[in-house]
Amino acid sequence: MNEKGILTVGVTGRRHIVPEALEAVETSARLFLQDVLRAHSGDEVRLCTGLAVGADSLIAKLAFEERERNSNAKLRVVAVLPADLTRYERDFKTNPDASGKSELDAFRELLAQCDETICLANPEEDAADPIAPYVRLGEWLVENSDVLLAFWNGNASVVKRGGTVDVVLRKAKRCQEDGSRVYCISTPELMRKKNPYGSKTYVPEPIDGAGNVAILTDAFDEKTIVWRSPR
Repeated sequence: MNEKGILTVGVTGRRHIVPEALEAVETSARLFLQDVLRAHSGDEVRLCTGLAVGADSLIAKLAFEERERNSNAKLRVVAVLPADLTRYERDFKTNPDASGKSELDAFRELLAQCDETICLANPEEDAADPIAPYVRLGEWLVENSDVLLAFWNGNASVVKRGGTVDVVLRKAKRCQEDGSRVYCISTPELMRKKNPYGSKTYVPEPIDGAGNVAILTDAFDEKTIVWRSPR
């Protein structure tokens, strides 16, 4: 935590959470927020999220609910956008779901409730590399988070540039240097698979252990994570 009494919590995680695991994941995330606010009751807690579909938006919603429930909480929600708003909004679907709301509608509603917006746009870089915004966001989270909250299943065997595993691995290596922490919530995902015709299907990861938690303090692989059931 910095000398001004501000704790910065960064968020990274899965986009397509298995619906059957959602309740357990939400419960652990809510407990995490409450524990952090309790432990830092005299400090300001800044929750920094890209507001992407899935984990990013889930934790933002819970933060707004917790602030409504606990009016004494010094909790600020910060939207950290990886690209300029027009470019970033293209990543959200515009067709409405069963509730009548699209991903883009939901994103805009959350963004309007945030206390602060940080934009990491680099138009020239983004035009040349579509992954660049997410790499930049990951780097920002690694550099600026006192605590990184990762919604992830612990499998570090596949590392995608700018993805959740990439961010977690790099932040975990920093923990011994700067005293930061990585807090993980086991989050199974609907894995996208392309069929021979080019369309996509979604295959759910196993949900056993969903919502379990782990704290990482150094470099690790998927075999060394110690998961614990939430209280």
